Amino acid sequence: MKNIPILPLTCIFLVLIGCSSHKAADGPSQNSKRIADIIITENSESLLLVIKGNRPLTYTAALQATPKGILIQFPDTGLELSRSEFLPPENEFIRIIKAAEIAENNMTMSSLLIGLKKNTPYDLVPGETGLEVVFPKTPALSKRINPKKEAAKTESQPGPVQINAPAATVLKTVTSKSLTDRLVIEVEADGTIKNYQTFTMKNPARIVFDFYQVKSPYRSEQSVAVGSKWVKRIRYFGHPDKLRLVLETSDAVLSNYASFPTQTGLFIQVGGVSANASQPLNALK
Repeated sequence: MKNIPILPLTCIFLVLIGCSSHKAADGPSQNSKRIADIIITENSESLLLVIKGNRPLTYTAALQATPKGILIQFPDTGLELSRSEFLPPENEFIRIIKAAEIAENNMTMSSLLIGLKKNTPYDLVPGETGLEVVFPKTPALSKRINPKKEAAKTESQPGPVQINAPAATVLKTVTSKSLTDRLVIEVEADGTIKNYQTFTMKNPARIVFDFYQVKSPYRSEQSVAVGSKWVKRIRYFGHPDKLRLVLETSDAVLSNYASFPTQTGLFIQVGGVSANASQPLNALK
């Protein structure tokens, strides 16, 4: 793979976001996950955004309508970047990149918002030390170094997020963290959870997830008291053909949640979900 043909702009971009030599003096310890660098490269087939970490990164990703972009969140991960907002060299896909770190309730979460110029297919490729976001080029545009905007007359619909991990078979743990404007729940298993359905019920208000072909390590129902304004309690129990997880909540929250597969299970966010954001993934199989 070769670097972007406009080499001076590429170098400027790498200097702006800070290479691995730019370490924060008071950054996280060597034992914690962290993002140290962001690099963009390009070839005739695709544009690659490389998110470099010090170890494999756990992440969730979702398309965002306003502003248009891809929001990638990294639980239990810190940032070691020199800036929080980056303007990439001229390219077909990416308009801007914004990074943020949230530390609350003994939990650190980092996020990257990749602002897009248009709706476009993309793929997520995890690595041993980070994550690659791949934007494939259309055949007509791949022959041009600087394609003109008017050449793309129609916009393709965004493709699904691809998680390259084995399917989960056994649940490990269910944990939750209360933040200022939302509750985040991590369903950890021995692989990714894509084969699931989610729906809501009233009287009382509940958000229900059915994970197919996933077994519970417990013989009886498990109950976790949460006591937040978003979720009162979490219950989960195994059936012969599925594992059911129930979030006891209120009527006002039933339409304010989202869920995304991860490398090690499923990420659920209750609260803080924009009406224009991607809807919960109801049946990924």
